[in-house]
Amino acid sequence: MSGVRTHPYLGSHLPVLMKLVGMTEGPILELGSGTYSTPYLHWACAPTKRPLSTYETNPEWWWEFTQNFRAGFHRVALVADWSTVPLNLPWSIAFVDHDGVRSETVKRLRHAQYVVCHDTNNKGARRWGLTRVNQWFQSRWDYSAFNPRTTVFSNTHDLTELSIP
Repeated sequence: MSGVRTHPYLGSHLPVLMKLVGMTEGPILELGSGTYSTPYLHWACAPTKRPLSTYETNPEWWWEFTQNFRAGFHRVALVADWSTVPLNLPWSIAFVDHDGVRSETVKRLRHAQYVVCHDTNNKGARRWGLTRVNQWFQSRWDYSAFNPRTTVFSNTHDLTELSIP
């Protein structure tokens, strides 16, 4: 596949997703498909047919990679603009790892149990407009064992006790 970027640290969000998938039961949203998150979420949801929705804006990447994960439990959609994605479902986990203005997306996901953002280091936070996100959530937890950092936000769960051994 052309344009596939693989490096172990690009999957630094996987421990967080694995932890949260094991703690929750409801539908999962993935905004921006990737070589690490999409296969993991797909196969984690497959045994129980847990609803999973993946959205992507890059047509080439969608045709070469993302659309291959389409299944009865896994909705896969190509969209032109992140602001048009319907985000109002009661998501257990909303994973935000797209190339748009992530702060606007995260703001629209305040109702999700857990909002997971990848690339939230200082540089990433500025690039994605995430510096103002804290004001919309009651709780925040940063997973910084690996770089780039992954951050979890929630208005329904206290994240102070969240940990990954």
